[in-house]
Amino acid sequence: MSHKSEAEYIANTHNTARFFTEHRQVGFVLLFAVALWGWYGYNHMPKRKDPIIPVRVAVASTSWPGATAEEVEQLVSRPVEQTMAQNPFIKAPTPADFGIRSISFPGLSLVYVQLGDNVSDPKKQFSDINLKLIAANSKLPQGAGPIQFNSDFGDTAAMMLTVASPPANSIDIALRAGSIQRAIEQTRAAEPKNARQPRISIVSAFPTSVAVAVSRDSFTAVILGGVENRTISDPHFFEGSGFIGVDVTSKLSDEQLRAIGDQWIRENLHRSEIHPDSWPAVFIRNPSDAEAKLAAVAGDRYSYRQLDDFTDLIGRTLQGAPEVAKIDRKGVLPEQIYLTYSQDRLAAYGLQPSNLKDILGARNITLPGGQLEVGPKSIQIDPSGKFTNPRQIGDVIIGSSSIYSAGSNSQAAAAASTAKAGSSAGVSPVYLRDLVQISRGYQSPAQYLNYLTWADKDGKWHRSRAVTVAVQMKNGEQVDAFGRSVDAKLAAVKQYQPFHGCALRGHCARCPGFLARILGVAIRSAHGHLHARHACHDVRRNVSARHRHPADLCCHTHHRLGSAGR
Repeated sequence: MSHKSEAEYIANTHNTARFFTEHRQVGFVLLFAVALWGWYGYNHMPKRKDPIIPVRVAVASTSWPGATAEEVEQLVSRPVEQTMAQNPFIKAPTPADFGIRSISFPGLSLVYVQLGDNVSDPKKQFSDINLKLIAANSKLPQGAGPIQFNSDFGDTAAMMLTVASPPANSIDIALRAGSIQRAIEQTRAAEPKNARQPRISIVSAFPTSVAVAVSRDSFTAVILGGVENRTISDPHFFEGSGFIGVDVTSKLSDEQLRAIGDQWIRENLHRSEIHPDSWPAVFIRNPSDAEAKLAAVAGDRYSYRQLDDFTDLIGRTLQGAPEVAKIDRKGVLPEQIYLTYSQDRLAAYGLQPSNLKDILGARNITLPGGQLEVGPKSIQIDPSGKFTNPRQIGDVIIGSSSIYSAGSNSQAAAAASTAKAGSSAGVSPVYLRDLVQISRGYQSPAQYLNYLTWADKDGKWHRSRAVTVAVQMKNGEQVDAFGRSVDAKLAAVKQYQPFHGCALRGHCARCPGFLARILGVAIRSAHGHLHARHACHDVRRNVSARHRHPADLCCHTHHRLGSAGR
């Protein structure tokens, strides 16, 4: 066998290496194209702070107030377990793991479900289980439910924005103290000249956005309790924008009065009955000391309602960013309308507490009123009746009563004769406000409260109420693009309500540019200077509103590093 010469190899052999050696310009063009392709792919590939970890565990929570743990187990937990077991992809139980597990407490049922490891799409199976649980709500006992199904344990927040109320500033305190001083002087000037001495004014202040009526009942109850046990006497009440007070006489010191008041509240009231926006009470003997006394106990400048309003504005604005998937707010204290009634008074009119619910439910509805055709035009009829404020609730007529029913026997006889005569002159409507006391307040007791603990320039630690906005990014998006979009949305919010003098603490290991942009938007003061403050985020869970957008709420941005829970 003869060997080929080098000339024959050169003439007859063709391969990739020879091609690119002989055609270098093609090789350079392809190399440049591959590099450009890699650069494009790197810059457009999905980037996120946290990996996507599929979580195969979900929980169904069902409340049943008043039920024992055994009743919850028999009538709620077991039906929920049987409903979940209808899904064929639930993990088979083993000695070391579970498929379905339930925990029953008095008034609460928690049922956990875990899917098998071979399930490729957990969301689809969780959606199937959720639909079955929704259908099972009708089978629960009266007063139980609805079933709340949570399968979002794997969701992580790309940004956490904590909005905290700053303390009341010196200007606000001075204005409030001036109003309190004038109110005390006017009250004492109207008192008899022989009024007992010495005089002490007990004042409870709160944000000016809070109505005086919401704090009046609890404050009056404490004062009347002090009068009853002879701690204080000769009360003269006064009130104004952002405060309510009483001028009394007592021989005890301020510390003794405060200790007795705290003890009376512990023994006769729940701490949750004291309005959460109220500042600690101050004891003013000389009206000129009002500002110094008030500055010593000054609380948060903004109420929970204002924090709710402002964070709601931030959340709705950020939701418009194309990279934002979901926004949660933690620490919001919801508002409620309370009806305080006397069982005896309702019974005198033949009513039960359940009747109030039916009466209000029949009025507070939204129903179509049809259309009215007037010539070529068609007019939509919108029937009124839906409640928009607490006063409308009190104006609901629940029956009728004789105007002489509470009078003497002769009046009652006159009323009877009038009724026999068929006259309706002696009959008057009975309004709901005549039977119950209607008040507006926060959820009591609070289910979840959020606080921010921070240190001032003197090293003194403070704790402020706060609401945290957790922003989640969509799958397949880039965190850098997410940062730019959030930048633009926060700038839009700033146009409506700037962040004056706010403090911010941020942490991010992979997106320093994003953090710098957030810092630039969130903590620029009115003069354009940046202020950074170290703070720690203190979230507290207890046993268990909305106003104008404040101008200088403190905003704190937290970037979570890979945590997979909430």
